[in-house]
Amino acid sequence: MNLKLIRIDDRNTDKERLLIKVLEDCNTGHYLVFDTTFDGQGISNLDRHMFLLPSLEVKKGDYIRLYSKKGEYSFFPNKSKTTTHNIYWNLENYVWNNEGDKAFLIHYDDWEALEG
Repeated sequence: MNLKLIRIDDRNTDKERLLIKVLEDCNTGHYLVFDTTFDGQGISNLDRHMFLLPSLEVKKGDYIRLYSKKGEYSFFPNKSKTTTHNIYWNLENYVWNNEGDKAFLIHYDDWEALEG
């Protein structure tokens, strides 16, 4: 994968965000983030929130901050002389609000939708 999960910052606050590092130049449009919760015996198979990353051309060394709250995309040069991209899940509630909650990052090549 060209992206790597780094950490979850400020859980259960208005600043809650997931930090992702770009390992190679890529487009983020084929990545999905989701969370699961701990069920006491392992990770639950109940996926609570899913987020398809927007299609962004990012460069090796860039960072992506995925905020749980509402907001508008922005970017800025950082101390590493790369770019930090701020994207927003636009949720009303926090995502990583329980002990044991985990973030997952998936790269996918194809998908299909069916209207029910």
